[in-house]
Amino acid sequence: MTQHVIVAEDEGLIALGYKYVLVEAGYKVTCCPDGVKALEAFRKTSADLILTDLRMPNLDGLGLVEQVRQISPDVPVIIASGHVTPDSAIPNSTGAFTSIVMKPVCYRALLKAVKAALS
Repeated sequence: MTQHVIVAEDEGLIALGYKYVLVEAGYKVTCCPDGVKALEAFRKTSADLILTDLRMPNLDGLGLVEQVRQISPDVPVIIASGHVTPDSAIPNSTGAFTSIVMKPVCYRALLKAVKAALS
């Protein structure tokens, strides 16, 4: 069964880059321009993994993760952001994150993080 990744990213070209790399690696990908759309997509289709930016309109990445965790606490999350570092303090109220990848994202590092999160 193909694993499903929901990508929440408000910058269209970045989202397309993630989608291209993930689809090429064999994943089903749903791209959403903000946390609200990503949450709607998650409620409709669920997902095996959430890849999210932190700073987005309508609902930011932390808000998205908080709401996804209420529905399905075990869904792994990867945060892709230029505004945090891998050792940044992320509030515990959002649950445990799988990984943080720094923007600009190295696609090899992204695929490695996705594979690790889903294994």
